[in-house]
Amino acid sequence: MPPPRKRARKVSTSPEEGSEYASSSESEVESLNSEALDDETPPPASQNSRAGKNSRSHTSRGKNADKREKKGAKSSISKVSPSKKEASSTKKRKIVQAPTTGRVPPGQISQNTLDFLQKLKDPEYNDREWFKLHEPVYRQAEKEWNDFVDAFTTTLTEVDDEIPHLPPKDVIHRIYRDVRFSNDKTPYKSNFSASFSRTGRKGTFSHLSPNGGSFFAAGVWCPGKNELDQIRWDEINIYFTFTHSVTLDLI
Repeated sequence: MPPPRKRARKVSTSPEEGSEYASSSESEVESLNSEALDDETPPPASQNSRAGKNSRSHTSRGKNADKREKKGAKSSISKVSPSKKEASSTKKRKIVQAPTTGRVPPGQISQNTLDFLQKLKDPEYNDREWFKLHEPVYRQAEKEWNDFVDAFTTTLTEVDDEIPHLPPKDVIHRIYRDVRFSNDKTPYKSNFSASFSRTGRKGTFSHLSPNGGSFFAAGVWCPGKNELDQIRWDEINIYFTFTHSVTLDLI
């Protein structure tokens, strides 16, 4: 506690004594002021340190937030989806254009198409990257098969007028394989195929494959009882008619 203030007492009213009184009072006021200044002590050092720590923690948090934002931006740039990576790798490699030689008229199959299907028989080439690079070749082969199926449908409907003349896209099978339940995980077939029928896609089947693998097949899918009986009687009649004609020729 500061010492109690002392009041100045007036001793004499003479001019000389009055000057001494004034000087002594001034000195007391100065001493009081100095004591008052001494009493105004600065705040504890702990408060200053806390304030400094808080300001430093705020700045460090801001720096950490900036670092996290920079890292997030870098990671978002570095993370690229697999499809984009495949597309970029495909762009780097040269795309093979469709051959300009060996073309055939519409309704025929060229050797170029058979060569393309032969490549797909090799698992080394039967993958999405190779297929993407050779897509122009595939599109040309696909067009040849579409023209062939269109021409064959015209001939087939002349033989059986109950078969509708459908566009090729409605009877041609996809080139993509269903690998869900297969040990062979190659994504593409190594052949072209199509199906024709009076009521749907089951019936006459055409299959194009290189190295003598092409064929035509016909049949009935899940026939009913009456249809099955008729088919069996027709087969028996055809057999006896055939054997009888062969016997007569031998005689």
